[in-house]
Amino acid sequence: MYETPELLQSEIDKYWKYIKQKRKHPTISGLCAFLGFESRQSFYAYEARPEFCYTIRSARLEIESVYESALMNARNAAGPIFALKNFGWRDEQSVNIQVERTGTAVLFPGKLKTFGDDDEQQPIQIPESNGTTG
Repeated sequence: MYETPELLQSEIDKYWKYIKQKRKHPTISGLCAFLGFESRQSFYAYEARPEFCYTIRSARLEIESVYESALMNARNAAGPIFALKNFGWRDEQSVNIQVERTGTAVLFPGKLKTFGDDDEQQPIQIPESNGTTG
C-alpha cells in the first residue's frame, strides 16, 4: 500500500489539513479511511513493520493528545475517556490494606472460635443463616 514511511507521512499530513479545513475532530477510523486502509487492524499491522512504526505511532499520539485535551474542556468526558481507554489508558484505583494477625479464627456454623495468645478469649456467637439476607 505505502512503499515508504515518507509517502505515508505525506498522506497523514494531508489528513491533518483535511480535518482542519472541514473542522472535524481527528479519529483513528477517520485517519484509516482517509489513508485507504480497509480496517483499523490493517493500519495497526503497518505499525508492526519497523520502517513504519515511528510514523504510525506519531499519528496515533497526535490523535490521542486531542482526546486528552478534550478531557480538560468537555462537559461530559465519557467520550474522550472511552477513546483514551482504546489507546491503552486505564481507569483504576489501587487499595492497600494491611492486616495484623494476632491469632487464628475458625468459623463453625453458629459460632466463631478464636485461638491466640490470650487463653482467656471466649467464643463469639454468630447467628445461623436461614438463607435470607438483610
